[in-house]
Amino acid sequence: MTNSAAEEILDLAETLIQTRGYSAFSYQDIADSLGIRKASIHYHFPSKTDLGIAVVGSTISSRHIRCG
Repeated sequence: MTNSAAEEILDLAETLIQTRGYSAFSYQDIADSLGIRKASIHYHFPSKTDLGIAVVGSTISSRHIRCG
């Protein structure tokens, strides 16, 4: 996977968090939607907590850039 793939995972995770909630999606949901293996997600984000933290960080960064 490339960095753009990690960004795709982050984007989809953000959408799933907004639409379903953090506890209501799984790595399998992401894998199925993107057509990748769960192991590919774990490579970039070893745990769901790591993914959640990355989503929050990405959201804060993008809002800071727009407001800054």
